[in-house]
Amino acid sequence: VLLLSYKDTDIMLTGDITSEAEDKLLSSISEEKTKLTDQKIEILQVAHHGSKYSSSEDFLNLVGASHAFISVGLHNSYKHPSKETLERLKSHGYRVHRTDTDGALTYPLK
Repeated sequence: VLLLSYKDTDIMLTGDITSEAEDKLLSSISEEKTKLTDQKIEILQVAHHGSKYSSSEDFLNLVGASHAFISVGLHNSYKHPSKETLERLKSHGYRVHRTDTDGALTYPLK
């Protein structure tokens, strides 16, 4: 997991972590939670292509980004992103952007 800060934009890149890895990350940064939640993260790169095993409630609460970017292939055999993950993201107020429906994702958004 990488928190990338460039000028006024903060992006969290999560790679392929699962909810188990998210839980380990949450427990390992217990002292840093205040710093992270005080930071304005604009974009969360959703882990594991939006699998139902990523983006847990607690993780989404901690990150609190404005936008969720999902890198996923059109008509992929895994049927990512999952409906459950999309619903969790939307219920936490994330604006969801996907490569399968939106094409290449850039920021700032156009």
